Amino acid sequence: MPKPTILLALDPRSAAFCAAIKRQLQTSSTIQSSLIQTYTLNWDGQAFSFSPELNQFADTSFNLAQTHSKTSVSQIRTSFTQAASKLQTELINLIKSANQSPEAIAAKRQGLEISSAHQIYLMLSASNHLARGVVFELVRLIRWLFSTYSPDIPYSLEALLLLPGLFAEVTTADYSAAYGLLKELDYKMNIGVVVAASQRATPFDNCWLIDGRIGELKDNLSSYADTFAGFLTVEASKQKQFIPKLD
Repeated sequence: MPKPTILLALDPRSAAFCAAIKRQLQTSSTIQSSLIQTYTLNWDGQAFSFSPELNQFADTSFNLAQTHSKTSVSQIRTSFTQAASKLQTELINLIKSANQSPEAIAAKRQGLEISSAHQIYLMLSASNHLARGVVFELVRLIRWLFSTYSPDIPYSLEALLLLPGLFAEVTTADYSAAYGLLKELDYKMNIGVVVAASQRATPFDNCWLIDGRIGELKDNLSSYADTFAGFLTVEASKQKQFIPKLD
């Protein structure tokens, strides 16, 4: 059954990948492909915001050397926490729009049954400071919003992690940063994240790791994007596998 889906990129390189996936989805004629909305999280060093303008914030070089940040993960996390109240309103509108998009309304008018469940994917470069700084706080906020305002709406929250091998100019520090994120993810998958004073929840229902098995993302972008677009539109009853193939 077609399901409202949100694809949210958390850093410039994942925004570029997300934009490529969006282009692939636009060539598809399936109902599910029309129900997938794409956004990116933007941070200008002072304020956070969500935007559907992926290309405006995308880093299509896929080069890690060009985006090493001097801002620490803890500083970014603190800034995001301070901005949570503003982002809460943006997130509520973003989630509501998934089921109220023109495409969803048109499908319903045609008599097509649309699932009441939501699917949310957070895409991030595993070594990126911005993504690492916000991901678990964003998870906590999403879990809290659903438990507080939409407790009866089923949803799935999933992670798509882009590993350093996908990018150019990779250093030992990049692999170390990615390892740190995976280690923290493993820990939080076991103990959960704090959603409320007496409530914990697993960060993600599923986590998908993408490595460079067929080469760097820049050189094989269409292959990766085509495969993940198919992954997103596969029927919910089928088992999902993400195995990129060369054109």
